[in-house]
Amino acid sequence: MAVRRRARVTAVLGSGLLAIGLAGCGADGPEQSAPAPSGEPSRTTTSDAESVTPSISRDVPPDERVRLSGIAPEELCRLVSPQEIEELAFAVGTGRPRQVGSDPVIPGCVFEDRSEGRSEGRSVLIGVQPGGFQDLGREEVDLGGRPGTQRLSAGDCTVFSAVPGGVLQVSISAAEADHDECETGQAVAQYALAGVAG
Repeated sequence: MAVRRRARVTAVLGSGLLAIGLAGCGADGPEQSAPAPSGEPSRTTTSDAESVTPSISRDVPPDERVRLSGIAPEELCRLVSPQEIEELAFAVGTGRPRQVGSDPVIPGCVFEDRSEGRSEGRSVLIGVQPGGFQDLGREEVDLGGRPGTQRLSAGDCTVFSAVPGGVLQVSISAAEADHDECETGQAVAQYALAGVAG
């Protein structure tokens, strides 16, 4: 199934409390999933994890794949091009490198929506966080043979995947995020992971 969705895409790799904010626990509103009764995050576990097939694919030779450990924001902007994001999600401008968060500060790259007639501030963020942040996802997903998790909130859907050197996080934001944003996030994450060592 080819996936082409319209939404804001954010990919972040790394650790810290920042991932909670990037995962949709912010001002956009409450999460759409009910909290676990014990206060622990609930996770949907199925033997057949959800899977999406991106509309485009690539085969990156192992010696050309990037390592997430110590990656600079500028390098994250080259992990997926604006043209590739347009094929996977929606039209975006050139990626802007930026540092995200405060403790720890993590590298990120933001691609702003440039679709005609759109003013909702959709964008794509790609970044790196320390290990462990994949546990913020509430639902297991299959990212082209790599395990991942996802978390749907009112304003975005965030997809996480642990790889050597960090956690890739891809968030798709929209005014009213739904399952379409999650499918788009999975497609972008799968495509990005093809260029990551691991």
